[in-house]
Amino acid sequence: MKVIQDLSNGLSIVIPVYNAKDCLFELHNRLQRVCCLCENEVEIILVNDGSNDDSYEILEKLQREDTRVKCISLQRNNGQLLAIAQGLAHASGKYILIMDCDLQDRPEDILKLKETLIKKNCDVVFAKKQQRKDKWHRKFFSFCFHKVLFFITKVDSRDIANFCIFTKRTYLKYRHFNEHFRNAIYYFSMKGLISFEIVLLEQDKRFLGKSSYSFRKLCLCAFCIVRFAILLKRLECER
Repeated sequence: MKVIQDLSNGLSIVIPVYNAKDCLFELHNRLQRVCCLCENEVEIILVNDGSNDDSYEILEKLQREDTRVKCISLQRNNGQLLAIAQGLAHASGKYILIMDCDLQDRPEDILKLKETLIKKNCDVVFAKKQQRKDKWHRKFFSFCFHKVLFFITKVDSRDIANFCIFTKRTYLKYRHFNEHFRNAIYYFSMKGLISFEIVLLEQDKRFLGKSSYSFRKLCLCAFCIVRFAILLKRLECER
């Protein structure tokens, strides 16, 4: 694994990857252009979540050819939340960004999120989708899920993407939430415990291929997040 020597003021980009061979080269090309515009060092942490296509071989190739790329490979498919947690544990930058690999999150918007984080001197910046580019059944599932989540937490998380950036200090403070770190910092932000900003961004259509989330996976992921939300609400009531 290649290690960038000085990331004391740098940026770590954490991206979970599952069966994404069709978009990885395009993703890397666009990230390279973003890296050239960054003033400080950048590391790109690509976490292979037990892919059964050629994703791992492509990630290894990218790692050999680009010293900024770190490839982490999980033996089996553990789900996006755990893959992100593994990537965060290896992040060395002063600023850490999470994004998806399917290019619905635009790599070019990374600079906008980072600039907002620094200018506003806040702990985290979340991207909010101006218009979802998903199919109708995904939109309907998302609508129902967020209605249930709002009923439990009284926190509106509609159209808030995984796409977000935060300080290393924030990660170290809340990393004990492990795979639920991203959901925890959003919840605490809405409760006024973390300083934050929300940036409206356009979402592109998926570059190639289809979502790896089957209906069963969506339901399991939703169940885990709802269960975690109930736990957070109980902890809040006990304070």
